[in-house]
Amino acid sequence: FGAGASGNLRLNLPDLTMLKTFADVPIDTGAATARATFDTRRSRARANASASVTDLTFSDVDGTGAMNLDAGIDWQGRTARANATLAGNFGEPLTVRAEVPVRAGGLFPELARRGAVDAAIAWTGQIGDLWALVPAPGHVVTGDAKIDLAVSGDISAPMITGGAAVTGGGYQNLDAGTILTDLTIDTTLDANGALGVKLRAADGAAGTVSTDGSISLDGNGLQVTTKIDNAVL
Repeated sequence: FGAGASGNLRLNLPDLTMLKTFADVPIDTGAATARATFDTRRSRARANASASVTDLTFSDVDGTGAMNLDAGIDWQGRTARANATLAGNFGEPLTVRAEVPVRAGGLFPELARRGAVDAAIAWTGQIGDLWALVPAPGHVVTGDAKIDLAVSGDISAPMITGGAAVTGGGYQNLDAGTILTDLTIDTTLDANGALGVKLRAADGAAGTVSTDGSISLDGNGLQVTTKIDNAVL
């Protein structure tokens, strides 16, 4: 095993509700299939795999409808290319793609220390439909959302750019009774690793809330200013 391994895997789970018993996952319906062919020996390093989940629904989750997931990965000894698509009744499908340097490292492949990386996450839709999947029952977020994130450069020092935004949104804290309307959130990531945050909202009447700031993702500091003007929270 120290020199690597090879083989083929096949998985067929026609009824995912069995996970309710073994893993306490609140799945109402769903089926999954997967296949993989791999060889992690250095002289023959390669792998190809795909997976599919269909008609996936969760207990007490409305809005998303039945979801379908398709994912795949291809590795030819040096570079691994992966992609995944999650589709449902929540706007455009959520897409993820990545190309990263991966080398043979014994039984399991491992990320290379150097090499180009190219990845992206993209989605546009109603955030309220997906928010039902977030384990925060006392909080409700709605609005038109857009996520567009990219990773580039060398894997030893990757650069993350893009951001996420919510427009025409709202927020409710059902426990505290806080309601925000006309919610707009805009976040941006720049090549220097800083997360810019801008938030604007009203309290449903004459009050307003605004936040502007920059957060360094490498832990070197943050600067955030929040202004609450005559707002009932």
